[in-house]
Amino acid sequence: MKHLDTIISRIPDGRSGEELTPGCLVLEGGAFRGLYTGGVVDTLMQHNINLQTVVGVSAGALYGGCYCAGRIGWPSRFNIIHCGDPHYVGLRAFRKNQGVIGFNIVFDEFKTEDHENILRMMNPERRMVAVATNCLTGQPTYLEKTNCSDIFLAIKASASMQVLSKMVYLDGIPYLDGGNSCCIPVDWAIKQGYEKIIVVKTRERGYRDPGESETQLRAERRLYHNFPALYDYMMHADENYNRLCDHIDQLEKDGRILVIAPSQPPDVARLEKNPEKLYRAYRMGVINTEHRIHRICRYLGIDGEPVR
Repeated sequence: MKHLDTIISRIPDGRSGEELTPGCLVLEGGAFRGLYTGGVVDTLMQHNINLQTVVGVSAGALYGGCYCAGRIGWPSRFNIIHCGDPHYVGLRAFRKNQGVIGFNIVFDEFKTEDHENILRMMNPERRMVAVATNCLTGQPTYLEKTNCSDIFLAIKASASMQVLSKMVYLDGIPYLDGGNSCCIPVDWAIKQGYEKIIVVKTRERGYRDPGESETQLRAERRLYHNFPALYDYMMHADENYNRLCDHIDQLEKDGRILVIAPSQPPDVARLEKNPEKLYRAYRMGVINTEHRIHRICRYLGIDGEPVR
């Protein structure tokens, strides 16, 4: 416990400023690799970089919600503290939450920890978009406060991993993890007309998906054979992801977007239970962002002065 307390004490606690910067922050998912994203968004907030829109997939949606709330450090501390809790991660969580991660525990604490979390997240001047996969069509749905009845349920839908989670019904439609149909929604940001786009990846540059194991493919076939459009997308997920990464590389070369990605492969399992590994992923996000902070500020056309 003392070792865990030491880790937690290294993660900042506080709030970002309230000044908004035009642009869109795009957050990839990756389950507990999202601790890398936590380090990135905390560093942005500490430099008072609060982009007006954030679009997140899976874990990226959870961190995106906390970014909109201006809550520095909170989700990373929560995940590190609870990563070994069977009520939060694992079969017990599945029984209570219909998924292997207990999002009800996250949201309950988020809502009660500080009322300002909700006030800021619901600010009409701030767009928070959670990407979920419509299980009927296999297509991505971009859920936000203005087009769904429950943004927290939308985040849960976005992060409900196939096979390991039940479908989440929101406004009568079944959803699963947004990564099944749109892993990194950079094209959504471009089509929305954003001139300044920062993409946060949770895989290192050059990574390409080798494809799913035969065991995973059999499980998906058994579970989703009655959802042919969804199943078809799952069968081509690795090809789609790899093409998207090539596309992002080109957009970055062209100067159209700015990308923040791990400087080395994150040593974090999907459902990582080692707090030290999670903290190392978090620190890599902090260090990678600090190293690029001047470039980020030039790209956005702001000063990026640290919050006092």
